[in-house]
Amino acid sequence: MSIDSAAPPTIAPIAIPSAADLAQQVHARLGWAADTGEVAAVLESTGINDRAAGTYGHPSVFTLARQILTTPAQPHPAPEPAPQTPRIPIIDALVRAGLFLTPTVIVTGSAPLFGTLPWYATTGPLVAGWATAQALAFLGYQAVNEAGVRCAARRLALGFATLALLWAALLAASGASTTSYLVSAAQIMLFAANTAALVTGTERRTLIAAASCWLATAALLAGTGPPAVAALLAGLLAMVTVAYLPAWGRGTQPWRPDLNRYAVAARHGTVGAGQALLFILVALQQTGTIAPAATSAPLLVGIPLTELMLLRHQRRVADGRVRLTDRTAFRRHLARTGTTTGLALAVPPLAAAALLLSTPTPDGWAVTASTLLAGINAICLVLVAHRRPASALALIWLSAALIALSITALRILLPNAPDAATASSAVILLCLYPPALAEAVRALKDPWSYR
Repeated sequence: MSIDSAAPPTIAPIAIPSAADLAQQVHARLGWAADTGEVAAVLESTGINDRAAGTYGHPSVFTLARQILTTPAQPHPAPEPAPQTPRIPIIDALVRAGLFLTPTVIVTGSAPLFGTLPWYATTGPLVAGWATAQALAFLGYQAVNEAGVRCAARRLALGFATLALLWAALLAASGASTTSYLVSAAQIMLFAANTAALVTGTERRTLIAAASCWLATAALLAGTGPPAVAALLAGLLAMVTVAYLPAWGRGTQPWRPDLNRYAVAARHGTVGAGQALLFILVALQQTGTIAPAATSAPLLVGIPLTELMLLRHQRRVADGRVRLTDRTAFRRHLARTGTTTGLALAVPPLAAAALLLSTPTPDGWAVTASTLLAGINAICLVLVAHRRPASALALIWLSAALIALSITALRILLPNAPDAATASSAVILLCLYPPALAEAVRALKDPWSYR
């Protein structure tokens, strides 16, 4: 008999636990770090609805949940001491960073060779692939949690296959050359392999296959030509094969995401498209020509450092949840941890300022802009991970729009000062960095963002 159908006289008063007892039962299931919605969900799962909440003197489950949330949990008699310094899996973080670095290495290394190709073979697939990867990664993680790795891998394969077919149709309509098809396919394969590896947990073996792509890129820079291109395509094919091994086999659980998840995935994709556009404007395009690979050095260094920094932050937050038994103490711990991570995020503008003071040259401006871009990407990652998608969208697209407008205007007004566009990009990123950093620190300190 449910609580709704039970008549009040049949419920013995002694059978109704006090609100304090109920609070301890809920705290035992959720822990003190829960919020009102989570507590209400637990109460409803045990059969306590709005009518039953009246027996505790509350008009609804949510007001009862709010009282339970403010009732301190009884301390455990003898908690086991947790390690003061959480262990950080550095190898796993470096493997993931290696996968993140692979597209940057290949793009910057092969840019001088393919810089004369039209947009639909170079920058177009870069933006489309980056955006698709961000959107499908969100859906892939959801599928892994609810339907398993095989279902997620198949969803990713279907998504990237659709992108490949659509882009092939665009190339056919544009009368593209064979080289354009190969370059576009290489970029889509790279994004497909990295996304599947990260979602399905096959990072290590995919990185082993990616090592051949790094070697082929080095051969391209050395001027070996067609053999290096063939080796690069073979390496990308190996990455795709290894990353999508979990997709093979029979039987998967049905998984049908609702429209809200597709909307969230679209927001992630829009952020990814903005990141790709900003990368093109700052790292690849310098005064109308392809920038040298050295300009992307801050990005190559910043990607693994960002991965390690955010992993350390997450582990310290998780360690605080385990060790601390008081909400106020946890908030103080979160504030200290967020401040420490915020100081790390403040390094790029400081490094950029020092670089400008020591090397006020066109090359110095280019490296400065790339350094700030590495920091902007790290901040964007923090905002997306901590439930600030609107802030991430505003940051990345405002940066791209201002830089694009400034480059266009300076080329018209100052055609004899080609270095002005690079300096303008660095100044714009430097001006946008402080408010973006402040928003990221607020997100890092917000307990709600860790739900």
